[in-house]
Formats: sequence, structure tokens, C-alpha cells
Amino acid sequence: MRDSPRLSSVRATRPAPVPLSLHPVLVCPFLEDAESFLREAVGNRRPVLCTETRLLPVLNRAITGLERMFPGLARVCIRGGERNKTRRQKERLEDALFAEGLDRQGVVLALGGGVVMDLVGFAAGTFMRGVPFINLPTTLLGMVDASVGGKVAVNTPAGKNLVGLFHPPAAVCAVLSTLSTLPMAEIRSGLVECLKHGLIADEDHFEAAGSAQPGRMARDPSAFSGFVERSIRIKGAVVDRDPEERTGERNLLNAGHTVGHALERLSGYRLRHGDAVAAGLCWEAALSVAQGYAAPPLLVRVQAAVRRLGLDPMRDEWPDRDILEAARSDKKNAASQVRYIPLGDVGRPALPSPYLAAIGPGDLRKARALLGRR
Repeated sequence: MRDSPRLSSVRATRPAPVPLSLHPVLVCPFLEDAESFLREAVGNRRPVLCTETRLLPVLNRAITGLERMFPGLARVCIRGGERNKTRRQKERLEDALFAEGLDRQGVVLALGGGVVMDLVGFAAGTFMRGVPFINLPTTLLGMVDASVGGKVAVNTPAGKNLVGLFHPPAAVCAVLSTLSTLPMAEIRSGLVECLKHGLIADEDHFEAAGSAQPGRMARDPSAFSGFVERSIRIKGAVVDRDPEERTGERNLLNAGHTVGHALERLSGYRLRHGDAVAAGLCWEAALSVAQGYAAPPLLVRVQAAVRRLGLDPMRDEWPDRDILEAARSDKKNAASQVRYIPLGDVGRPALPSPYLAAIGPGDLRKARALLGRR
């Protein structure tokens, strides 16, 4: 497999250079458009395909296409869903890779959503002390978030993504036609992540994501191209400044995720990641207003955008003390303080790097009061 270049590009219907140094990315309409890209990425290595068991019928066309590109392609299946993103599932995956004869001259193709890519990336990073993997995201959320940046992990009873490492993929190939298989809830979930990228860095992207029409987009997957490209650009720029979370720059990508991850954990991971982050963005916008970092119109805009996507901006099933307790295992915390990323306005964080502020006693109560008035 070739070395990742210092300057990669994201391409869909036209070339679109992106300053993403960790790995090359291709966004394309159909898998056939990616054949030369994937062949070059795989090189002389023996590929093993890993995907989610329940997605086999839905992704049959993509799997068949990969089998045509790589005759004799071995296949390993895992269980999907956040509740299955565990150390035990990683162990099963590793055993399956050994059974398929994967060695350090191999490469793993991760076909699926964020759970598949997280598990495969983590397993690849520790398998024989590290083998390469290639992400082939099939969800909008996976394309704009999990596939890019190199963070791979599993969940534990203590919290989400607490055991993992930094192991960037050798390449990322986002095939837009696979998005036609998504249920509406998954499209909304991905648009929330685009909304977050707009909130931290690009007001126009925020407005576009908040005004998107998921139903129309589902009928025309090419409509996702601009969202995927722009979000990858935003995330890539942040990741390049702080690839392994050493400077604090990468905290910015966790806007909405302190409360969002807490809500996911409280739901037993039955709440979709996008639904949880949508509420998390609203809660943290309310916290920003309550703590004086932002003016009330910020909260109005964030809640309105979330509602336009058909999602709940509050998720008030759990009391404040439970949310705060569930957030105590968040990786951003320090000195026993639960910390979040306050916003100054749409497209602008309130604080310089590392962007963090503490959630103090009574802050969630004040935020809940603000949320309830909208």
C-alpha cells in the first residue's frame, strides 16, 4: 500500500483538493468510479472485507462490486449498533481475522457505518501490532465523521469510546449511491453532524444543513455531495492541526458531545448518535447562553435548525443530576470538572483553544429553563 500523501483530495463530481494530511479521501457517485482509487490503495496487499451482518442484503451491490475488483475477497461479519461496540466484539473480530489468515501484509476493508469503522480500525490498529485498513462508509454520519481522522475505539460500561487509539485509515472512499439505502432517521443523524461542523466553523454550512430536505436527498444521493465534501474539509482542517489531541484544537469537534454522549449512555445506546448530538447541541447552546458566552439568538437558531430536521431539541427524559453524572467519564474532563465547548455564535467557538469551559452546579438547571422557553 502506498504511503499517504501530505496533500490529499476529496473528489465527487469534480476535483476538490483538501488539506488533509492523514489519509487520501475520495467522494464519488458510484463504486465503479472508485476502482482505480481502491486498487491503488490496496496495492499488493491481500484484502479482507469486514461488514455488518444485518447489512448484507442492503449492501449486496457494493459487496459484489468489491468482489469483482478483488477476486477471492474474504469476508468477515460483525454485529452492528452502539451496544455491540465492545471489547468482546473486538475480540471476536480479531479471532475471525486470524481464522481468515490475515497477516501484516494484508489490509482490512471496513464497509458500513461508524460502529463498523470504529471496531475495524481499533482491531486493525492492534492486530499483529498494526495492519492498515480502508474505510468505506455507507452512512452519511460515517462519511462526515467516523471515517475521517483516525480515532478508533470501543465503548465500556464507564462510557463511550473510552478504550481506543489513534490509527488513521490508509484511505477513505465515500460512495454516495450507498446512501440511497438509508432510512430517514439515519439521514437526519448525519445532517446533525454537518450542522455541528457549521456551528463550529461555517455559518453557511450550518444554514444549509439546517435547511436540508432529507426526503428529497434520499431520492437523489448526489445531493449529499456538497454536505460530505464541506464537512470533510472542516473536520480535516481541525484534525490536521491536532491529529492526536495533544494541543486541544481537536476538542472543537466535540461540540454538543458532552451532553450528547451522556444522553446516549443514559438511553443504553438505544438513542441514535445523531439524535443525541442534536439535543446535545441545543443543551450546550443553552449552557453557552446561561454562562454568558453567547446571546439568546444563538439558542433560537440551533433549536430551530434541529426542529427543521424533525428532531427533539431537548430530550428531557432524564433529570439534570443523571445527565451530569453520565458525563463524568467524558474524556474532556479534568480536575473533577465536567467540561464542554461553549459557542459564541454560529460558526464561532466562544473561547480560544482548547475551547473548554466547566459545567458548574446549577448550570444544567438554567439551561433546561432556557430550553423549555423556546
